[in-house]
Amino acid sequence: MIPLTNDQRRLVSDNIRLAYRVGCGDDDRTQTAFLGLCLAVRSWDSTRGGFGAHAWFRMLDSLRSRPVVPTVSLSDDVPGAEGLTYEDALAYTDAVPVDVQAERAELLRKVVMAVEGLPHRHREVILRRAADEHLEGIGDSLGLSAERIRQIEAEALSTVRRQVGYNESPCAGKLRR
Repeated sequence: MIPLTNDQRRLVSDNIRLAYRVGCGDDDRTQTAFLGLCLAVRSWDSTRGGFGAHAWFRMLDSLRSRPVVPTVSLSDDVPGAEGLTYEDALAYTDAVPVDVQAERAELLRKVVMAVEGLPHRHREVILRRAADEHLEGIGDSLGLSAERIRQIEAEALSTVRRQVGYNESPCAGKLRR
C-alpha cells in the first residue's frame, strides 16, 4: 500500500467513520476509501475547486458503492445447515452439477403440470399410490376393484410419461409411482 500523508490519513479516516459498513473490517474500509482517494487524484480538475471536497466525495462514493462482502472463515458453519462448515461444503464431491439440477427441476415442473392436468380420479389414484397406499384401500374408498385401480394407475402414468416426454429426457430415469 502506498504511504499516505497525514492530511490524506485524516481524510480517509473521517470518511470511514461517516460511511461505516457493517460486515466489512477496518482494513477493507480503509482500502476502499484509499481507492476512492486514488480516483480523486486521477480525476481532479484544479479549475473546479479544492482537492479536499473532491476527494471527500470520491471516497464517499467508493465506500457507498462497494458491495458488502461479509468476512467468513472456512471453519464457520453454513447458515441453515447445522454442523456443516464451509470447508466441508466445498469438499463435498458428490454435488450434482448445475445443469443436471436445472434439468431435474424442469422435469419436476413438467411432471407436476402433467399430474395436475389428469382427470380427478386418475390424479387421486396416482397421488395416493405415490404415498404407498395399497390398491385395495384406494379401491374400497372409491368403490372400485383393485384391478381397476391398477388400470387407472397405468393409464395415468402413461399419460404423464407421454406429456413429460419421458423418452426424451436423459435424467428422466424411471417415473415411479
